[in-house]
Amino acid sequence: RVVALGKFRESATGSIEPRTVMIIVEWASKEAFDHYRDDPALADLHPHRVNGTKNYIWHLFDKLEDLRPILK
Repeated sequence: RVVALGKFRESATGSIEPRTVMIIVEWASKEAFDHYRDDPALADLHPHRVNGTKNYIWHLFDKLEDLRPILK
């Protein structure tokens, strides 16, 4: 599910290169993400993302509830 989608407005702090647009997607699991990324039926979509953007990246993060045990 798409959690957030937005156009870059400004950097509040820090000096990393900003993205023009960022999409944050929540996956049910790492396996679900891997299935999406590796699905041969969707293989023709991936080059459009990579070639249609500048500095295209995938970053994977843990959910907050997965981190709670170590944040105590």
